[in-house]
Order: sequence, then C-alpha cells, then structure tokens
Amino acid sequence: MKVIEKILESTAAGDAGKTVFSFEFFPPKTEEGVENLFERMERMVAHNPTFCDITWGAGGSTAELTLEIARRMQNLVCVETMMHLTCTNMPVEKIDHALETIKKDGIQNVLALRGDPPRGQDKFVQIQGGFACALDLVEHIRKSYEAHPEVIESNGLATPEAYANDLAYLKRKVDAGADVIVTQLFYDVDNFLKFIPSEITAALEPIKDNEEAVRAYGVQLGTEMCKKIMASGIKTLHLYTLNMEKSALGILTNLGLIEESKISRPLPWRRPTNLFRLKEDVRPIFWANRPKSYITRTTGWEQYPHGRWGNASNASYGALTDHQKFMKYCLGQLKTSPWSELDALQPETKIIDEQLASINLKGFLTINSQPPVNGAKSELPSVGWGPAGGYVYQKAYVEFFCSGDKLNALVEKSKAYPSLTYVAVNKDGNLVSNVGINDVNAVTWGVFPAKEIIQPTVVDPSSFLIWKDEAFEIWSRGWAQLYSEDDSSRTLLQEVQNTYYLVSLVDNDYINSNLFTVFKDF
Repeated sequence: MKVIEKILESTAAGDAGKTVFSFEFFPPKTEEGVENLFERMERMVAHNPTFCDITWGAGGSTAELTLEIARRMQNLVCVETMMHLTCTNMPVEKIDHALETIKKDGIQNVLALRGDPPRGQDKFVQIQGGFACALDLVEHIRKSYEAHPEVIESNGLATPEAYANDLAYLKRKVDAGADVIVTQLFYDVDNFLKFIPSEITAALEPIKDNEEAVRAYGVQLGTEMCKKIMASGIKTLHLYTLNMEKSALGILTNLGLIEESKISRPLPWRRPTNLFRLKEDVRPIFWANRPKSYITRTTGWEQYPHGRWGNASNASYGALTDHQKFMKYCLGQLKTSPWSELDALQPETKIIDEQLASINLKGFLTINSQPPVNGAKSELPSVGWGPAGGYVYQKAYVEFFCSGDKLNALVEKSKAYPSLTYVAVNKDGNLVSNVGINDVNAVTWGVFPAKEIIQPTVVDPSSFLIWKDEAFEIWSRGWAQLYSEDDSSRTLLQEVQNTYYLVSLVDNDYINSNLFTVFKDF
C-alpha cells in the first residue's frame, strides 16, 4: 500500500482523526549490527507505525545492504517500507536496478533525494548519465520527495526570497508526481511551522557527561516538540530513531500514542506488507512460531489464501530427550526453542503453561499450542485480534513430538473423546490420523462489526506433511549440530529425530474443551 494512502486513510476524519507516526532507520556497518537492528525493529513495529523507512548511503555506498534491509522489512518484519534513493554518484542504470529490485519485492514507496555531495566534495556535481536533482528523480520514479536545507543561512533562517523559491521548487516536485513530503530532521518547531537553538545547547552543557540524563532530556524535548506540532493540527510524526528504540518509544508513550499493554493485532499473525500478499488472511497453524520460514517458503505463490484455505495441494512450498528443556520453555524460563523464531512465548500461552509443562514431563515435547477461546472480546491483550468491537474464537490446539509407543496409547485414549482430531507423522512419512488428507479445520476465527467472519488460522493435513520435513530437520540442523560427533547429546537428539512422531492435536469442542484430559493417565 502507498504511504500516502495509509496517511490519508488514518487522518481522513479531520480533527477527530488520530495522529499517526513512523520510524526511520539507517543501515548498520556490521552483520551483528544489522541483526540487532532487526530485533529492535520487530519490537517497535508491534506498535503499528504507519510505515518505516531505511536510508541510502551517500553515493550509493550502502546500496545492496539498503535493498536487502528494505526487502526484509517489507516481507519478514511485515511493516510498510519506504526506501530512500539518491542521485549522488548514481547513473540511471543503477537507479533502475534499485527500482526493479524493490518492485519485485512488493515495495511501493520510495523517498526520492538528490543526496549529499560525495565525501571530500563541497558541492553536488551531476555525474554523466545521472540526474541533476531530486526533481529529475521524482519525475523518473514518481513516488516521494524530501526537501534539503541548503537555502538555510548561518543564522538558521532562510531569506524570504530563498524560502519562497524553495516552496516553489517543492511545488514543482509535487506536480511532477511526489505524494509524500518528509522534512529534514529539525529542532526548532517555529521554523518548521512558518538549526540548533541556543537554549538546547545550554540545557545539554551541564549534563553532557551523563548519558542517561541526556537521553531523558532528549525524550522530554522530543515530546514537547511533538506536542507543539500536534497542537498546530499536524497529525503525522516521522521519528528519526538513529536505530535506537527506547527514546522513540518513550516519546510516543509520553504523547499517549502507544501503550505497551495495548498492542493490537489485525490478525493472529503479522501479514507482510508486500504488494502481492495484501489479501492474504489464512495460514496453517504449524508455522505460528516460525512466521519468517513460512513467508520465505511461500514466496512466489501466484495467489495467497483469502477468506478460506482452499485446496492447498495446488500450492508448492519452497525447500528448506531433553524433557526439562521443553518444560522450561513452556513455563517461560527459556527465551526461545529451536522451533521458534519469536523472542518469547505468546501471551496466550500463559493461560495453559502449567498444562503444557505437565505433558512435557510425560514425554510429549510441545512446540506449538493455543488455548480454547469462546467469544473473547477482540481488544483482550492475551488472545484478542482484529478490529475493536468484535469477538474471537479458537479451538484448543497442541503440537508435539512423542515416541511411537506414546502415540499408540494416545490414539487409543482419544477414542473416548470424539471431539479430538489428530494427524501424526514420522520422519519417514508414516501417517496416523483420524481425518482425511483434505479435511481443512478452521481453528481460529473472528466476528466483527460490518465484516464477514474471518478465519485466519487452519489445520491442513496436506501442509502438515510439508511442515514435518522442516520440523524434523531442526532436531539435527538446529540442535544436534551444536554438539560434537561423539557427544551423547547429539546421539540422543538424532535418535529422537529418527524415531519420534510429530503430532497435531485439536479439540473441536471450543466451548467445553478437554484437550489436556486425554493426557491425564500417562
């Protein structure tokens, strides 16, 4: 979706419209820095910014890294992404390569910039086969724009003539096709509404050696600036995060724009903002804890499920006993497990964490689960999702590894519980099930005002057989390889991989669920 469309949609209500915000990041210089950035980004994106953007290094110095970060932001972090693109040292061929790349990745937003002069040069010089200014770039890509501060004189103000000329030039950019205007970073709000004010320098001087005090002052200053901007009727804030999380979120918290306890979810999982997946609203539950793997393995599908799962057999997926460990993970005592890409357990897991810990100690090694929900309000932090004023439902579900003997006993006990359905398979593909291979089971759904019923999560036996290859591979690739060849732990993990079954178990009675009762006598 285009950023301008999201902004107009959010602010369409005029004075009653909400203030929207966005975050800007820059490419780190190391691989470790990149991964740390994505961890911060995941946490910040949970607060639903309108978009996030990533900068383009001077002269295209970070071109490939910027392109890769933008791709991951749009498709794996699942946030509307705007990529900076500059003219500096950029022949048209290099610009077209960048545009073709982001188009392929489903990115629709570009911030068009002339860019700073290359290092060591005082003035911008157009290279042969390149553009002279952002206007040329806007006309070429017809997307976005940013103003530059060259008309500002030493006193921090533009002359009336320069100011008028810059506004006229800005209008030409808009007329050429720019949709969104992003200002340079600024500190004086009065200049923004009609560079560092002396009162800020004075306030920082006595605390300059106290990092925490400087950060706190920055948050307070940013908050007051934003309040003044918002009081003028402006309802869009773009925060230059400098890749820092706490200060940006601190400002938004002070403004009342976010609350840690009220993070909303349009769906139980985060949908990529990729242009090609905008209508996707149904997924198999098996990848609930490995969403990036699912997105990667389904990239390139001609159609993504919308409204119902349909016939999954037509879709092709891309390639790809330590009971105490599993128990501690279910109780939240371990940050993650090899079967999860998430930072921590989902909030809803706390509802059933004791039951999960109990069955892990009995040899049922859980990797995915959800509690039953019968008409909970969509705003409820633990299980809610979707628009306000709705109600959500889900069937109890648990997925686990267990030995063949335990599976046989479980199958026998399940006969006394007609609401239970299961699919089990081992590494070699031997299948044990009481449902058909094409019997798709909706396990999460929601009812909302003025909408059809949404069912975003399903148990699909066909997809389960695809998922099992990935799930079993993790025993060796994600865990056993951490130990040396002659380590007994490695031998044990490989034995589990080769002999255990992967089991998907659903209690279809979401009103009077008794899923864990079947494990009682083990």
